[in-house]
Amino acid sequence: MAKTKNEKAAIIFDLDGTLVDNRKAIQKSWNAVMNALTGKSHTFSLADVESSMGLPMDEIVAHLFISRFGEPGRIFGEKALAYEVNYIKTTGANPVRGVGGLLKKLSSKYPLYIVSNCQKGYIDACLSSTGFSPFIKGHVSWGESPRTKAENIVLLCQQEGLTRAIYVGDTSLDFESASLAGLPFIHAAYGFGEVKGAMYKAAKPMDIASLVKEIFSGE
Repeated sequence: MAKTKNEKAAIIFDLDGTLVDNRKAIQKSWNAVMNALTGKSHTFSLADVESSMGLPMDEIVAHLFISRFGEPGRIFGEKALAYEVNYIKTTGANPVRGVGGLLKKLSSKYPLYIVSNCQKGYIDACLSSTGFSPFIKGHVSWGESPRTKAENIVLLCQQEGLTRAIYVGDTSLDFESASLAGLPFIHAAYGFGEVKGAMYKAAKPMDIASLVKEIFSGE
C-alpha cells in the first residue's frame, strides 16, 4: 500500500513482561490483602501470579480467587487488584532492563502507546514510578475499556488517528490480538510467554528498535 503524507506511524506496547516485571510486587501486594482478610500470610505463590499474567482482570479473579474461595473470592480479588495499584505507586514498578533506553530512542521518532489487560490506574502507576511517562502518548487498559485486547488496540488506533502501527508484546495472546487488529507483531521474547509463529522476535529490548525500522521500511 502506498504511503501518504497523512499517515501516522506508531508503536503500541503491552505492559507486563514487555516493559515491566512486577511479578514479585504483585505477589506481595495480593498476599498482604489476603492476610488482612483471611489471616493467611502466603495465599499466592509466584507461580500463581505468573499464571495470571496477561489475563483480563475478571479472568484473574475467576482463575485465582473465586476458584479458591468461592463467591467471597470475587470481593477478595477486587480488593487485591485495587490494592495492587496503590502498592505499585508506593514501592515502584520494576522496569525491564534496557526498556528505558528503548523508549527514549523510539519516542524521538514515533508516538508510543500502551494497551494492556490490566486494571484502571495500573498503567499510570507503572509509568509514574519508572519515569516512563514522558515517552508514552496514551494508553487503554481493560479497566478503562472492558473489551478484548484486540478490540482495545483497534479502539486506541481510532482514537489517536493511527494509520500505521506495530504491536509489541510477550505472549501468544498478544500475538493473536495484534493479528486480529491487523497489526504487525514483535515478540518481546525476553518476557513471560512463548509465542509460536511470530515473524519478528526481540531477544532484548533494544532489538525492537531495529525491527521497527525493518517493518516500517518494508511496508
